Formats: sequence, C-alpha cells, structure tokens
Amino acid sequence: MSDYELLDSGEQAKLERFGSLVLRRPSPQAYWRPRRDRADWDRAHASYERSPGGGGEWVCSGNVPEAWPCRIGAVELELRRTGFGHVGVFTEQIPYWAWLTDRCAARSSDAPAPRVLNLFAYTGGSSIAAAMGGAEVTHCDASRGVVQWASENAARNDLGSGTIRWIVDDALKFLRRDDPHLVERFTREARAQAKVDHDNLCPVYEVGEVEGHPYIAMQYVAGGSIKEIADLVSLRDRAMIMVDVADALHA
Repeated sequence: MSDYELLDSGEQAKLERFGSLVLRRPSPQAYWRPRRDRADWDRAHASYERSPGGGGEWVCSGNVPEAWPCRIGAVELELRRTGFGHVGVFTEQIPYWAWLTDRCAARSSDAPAPRVLNLFAYTGGSSIAAAMGGAEVTHCDASRGVVQWASENAARNDLGSGTIRWIVDDALKFLRRDDPHLVERFTREARAQAKVDHDNLCPVYEVGEVEGHPYIAMQYVAGGSIKEIADLVSLRDRAMIMVDVADALHA
C-alpha cells in the first residue's frame, strides 16, 4: 500500500497525493490537457507557484504542515515542502525501490551481503530500500542537510541486517578517492556526450578538472521522467516520444 498517487497532469503541472495531502507542482514536460476537472485541481491543499524572476513559493489552502510522514510502498519518509518546490522524493524512482529490496535479498544464506553505492543519494529512499534487503549501503550526497534528512528517514524504517554508511561529499571527489577507474569512465562518457549536438539530448557544456577535482557542467532541465507520465498520454504521444528518444540515441 502506497501513500503516493499521481492524480493528474497537464498544462505544465501535476496533481499528486502524498499521504493525506494533495499538492499541485510544476511539471514543464506535461504539455497535454488535464483529465480531471479544474475543480479537482483547485482543491489541492498546496500549490507551488513559480516566480517570473526565478524561484517560487507555496500557496496553501488552510493549515498545511511544513513536514509530514508518508509511506511509499515499504519505505516510510518524512516529506517537507522545500523552497524550490520539491518534497523530498523523486517519484520516478519509486517503482525501483521494491526491486532493489528484492534484488538485494535474493542471495543464499552463506553469501556475503551485497554492497550498494548510492551517489547523489538525496533523502535516502533508494538507500533505505537496498538496506531493507540486507545490503551494506554507502549513501553519498554533497548536502549535509540532505544527508541528515536521509538518516532521519532511515531511522523511521526497520532495516533488519542492512546498514547505511553516510557520506557528505561531492560524488566525483568521493569516486576519485574510492575508485579512480570509475571517475575515468564517468568523465570519458561525459566527454563523448559533449561532442554530440542534438535537440533531444541534454547538452554537456564542459568536462574538466580543477585542482584535482573533476566536474561536469550540463544544461539544467526541469521535470520528471517518461515513466511518471506514461499512463497519462495517448499511445500516439508515447510513440512520438520514443521517436524523439531514438533520434537522439542515433546521434
């Protein structure tokens, strides 16, 4: 049983239920018409309204908490209304959490615990799911506040024999210390993508290293994943999206 539900999307917004709260948030890729009536959207407890000058703010109807618990599948999280419109979970990752738990748990009794490295790990949904399967997880994110949030989320869940090591660090710097070969592969693939100029690919502007620290500069693209909207678009629209994806891969 999950406390999350995508209720509707369209006109560059999405209507979601997180536990008992219904939120309206921007979704720039949702260019179609919503299925639900406008009255359903107007009943949202809170809406994140973008500002023309950048950023935005939450507009609430009634007394809406800043933070609240939400169970998504087997994982319990504390969600929060952040100043940039997020709530502490990337919903396109939710379908993979049960897979992670099952995959990590699927080993013989005498086999060692699987080891999982979660980079850009955010508030810990995937880390918790892997630990629930008995994995030894290394959770790495550059934001100390976000890592603290993730550790608090982990404390809400029964991890069994699983463990999580919390790392506050830049992902590329951590990889360089932990496994230089991974950094080499990461930057090599980024340089290859930087040579491709295509409307359907996220541009890589620069790949380099400053004082021993590798970096990748890419275009910021707002929005979620195709999986998040798959059930809300027609078969024809799905086919057109796949044509665009295939065209980008061919490039």
